[in-house]
Amino acid sequence: MWPGGAALLVAALLMPAVPAANLVNLARFQATSASSHADGAEPWRATDGIARPDSAWMPAAGAGPHWLEVRFPFPVTVGAAQIHSGNNGRTPLRAFHLEALETGGWNVVAGSAVADNLETERTVVFTEPVRAMRFRLVAEGPGAVVVREWALLPPAAPEAYVPAIGVQVNLAWEADVDASSMEPGGFANRAVDGFLRGESEWVSADDPQDDWLEVRLPDRFWIGSAVVYTGWGDSPPDAAFRLQYDANGTWADIPGASVTNNHHTVVPLNFDRFVVTSRVRYVAPGGGRKHLSELVLLMENGGRAPAPGEGVDAGVRPEWKFTDFDDHYHRLVVPPSPPRVLRSLPSRRLTAAGWNDHDESVQYQVLWNIGTDTFRFRNRATGASLTVLDDAPGSEVIELPYTGLAHQNWRLVPVGGNWRILNAFSGLALELGVDETTGEPRVTQRPASASSAQRWGLFKETHFPKKGIAGWLKLATLFQPAWGYNWNGDDGTLPNGGWQFPVQQNAWWPGWNRIPWKYVFYNSRVRPDHHFAFNEPDHTDQANMTVAQAVALWPRLERLHVPLASPAPATYGSWIRDFMRQAADERGYRVDYMAVHWYGSPAGGNPDWFIDWLRSIHDTYRRPLILNEFSTVDWG
Repeated sequence: MWPGGAALLVAALLMPAVPAANLVNLARFQATSASSHADGAEPWRATDGIARPDSAWMPAAGAGPHWLEVRFPFPVTVGAAQIHSGNNGRTPLRAFHLEALETGGWNVVAGSAVADNLETERTVVFTEPVRAMRFRLVAEGPGAVVVREWALLPPAAPEAYVPAIGVQVNLAWEADVDASSMEPGGFANRAVDGFLRGESEWVSADDPQDDWLEVRLPDRFWIGSAVVYTGWGDSPPDAAFRLQYDANGTWADIPGASVTNNHHTVVPLNFDRFVVTSRVRYVAPGGGRKHLSELVLLMENGGRAPAPGEGVDAGVRPEWKFTDFDDHYHRLVVPPSPPRVLRSLPSRRLTAAGWNDHDESVQYQVLWNIGTDTFRFRNRATGASLTVLDDAPGSEVIELPYTGLAHQNWRLVPVGGNWRILNAFSGLALELGVDETTGEPRVTQRPASASSAQRWGLFKETHFPKKGIAGWLKLATLFQPAWGYNWNGDDGTLPNGGWQFPVQQNAWWPGWNRIPWKYVFYNSRVRPDHHFAFNEPDHTDQANMTVAQAVALWPRLERLHVPLASPAPATYGSWIRDFMRQAADERGYRVDYMAVHWYGSPAGGNPDWFIDWLRSIHDTYRRPLILNEFSTVDWG
């Protein structure tokens, strides 16, 4: 039992470390390649932003050296790297160095060579920053080569490189969870969402029995420490709690993970010994409501004490919904009289158009990056995204194909009925000004100010084209749909250039092992991949699923971070009603759209009753509808 006292007081003073504004993981979601890879250990796993043992690059068997390469869409400046290596906290990468492709070929980055390494999480600060488009991590051996994550970081003072920048090390992050009880809005999944503030805590009911929250991991992991965050809202921290693990079917207390007389919101726990398990529980004595803001579980790491801030974002859980801006097209307008509208040029540069201009070059999708506080802006004419090339004030903003780089993501800050648009990498504001030399419009990034040139209105121009096609995709050239699907996981392009959306047809197909790769794929391309799920689960000859099965599997789809449509029942009755109650209302699961099937007679040519039926579904579930199967013939 770890009593409260001086140790906990010190722990409570160690608030989560927050990196500088532009100290981001540049490598996340970027294109990767490798000298080779073992089965199920592809190179993209080392740049997915997740440092778990089941998400690592390993080369194929054979003599080294082995290398892992990251390619950027334009030159970036890198000042340090963080390498998360080893499997289950052991077997770190013993010897390695970094290389950059510069004039004349691959050159070793000064200050990057490491020998006799014993750390599974190693920060390497370069002697001088290096600017390049391609970087390599070269493992020289001896020993195993397991790279769970490789982060490349912008230049900063050495002390600014806190652990795990832009890398999720919390084994419990977005894991499947359950709880003894939940107060309305205090959903269990909020305790593993990666955020500390806002509507981001599990709140139990006031019961006399022990309160517990269970985390179900995707595999058996070696867990050596934890950080427990309680009482980050208006309520005091939990006074007593303990962590338990599943020891071959029996719940057992984790040695060194019991706390009493607690008065602190941050409690790091270094276990007396590591445990190997796939299930962990947070347990608190009954009586009063419990408030767990985040449970961070960390890999065994040679006994190193956990650092507060690892695996969490100290900010507020984003309150955005994808449907706030949906996939509609908007014009970006600055308000001076006359108003000026942002326009994309064929050269991928930006200029200003007039208020009366409405062509596709002035239309942008404002697409929320789900699970974050950022957006990407996709131009309708070019398909490219607003991009900065560096963090220099006054530098030009252009458009490039989207890769998920922080330079291409933006935050929206409300300003007097308009928006200030801040770049996620530089922290600078999008400004529509005038070139001092030519007098022509010039779009740049500058420090945030009260200038009207930084106050943007987002005016909806039109919706994304609604016509789709279900199956028979070869007919897309004839019917020219904007989107379509064929009841499988394909997510390519239709013959006419429309978008093909993926479907999780039932509980077992397509296979769930595709989810980690699709998470990277979807988050590194600009278009929104609306994902359908569970086709007619209330029909025995279709998905044939119970509500309980669908609810249990839904968090796996949420982990894709794409817009999700509800299961599409054959009949809008008790099945979908129970699913939405259990998944969305009682557990807080994200359902962005309602998928609807309609087979019915034309009712004498009067569509009103069909429209009224759709309206009743919308009014009941308060979500946009996607009609993804339709016929005026009822096939029974």
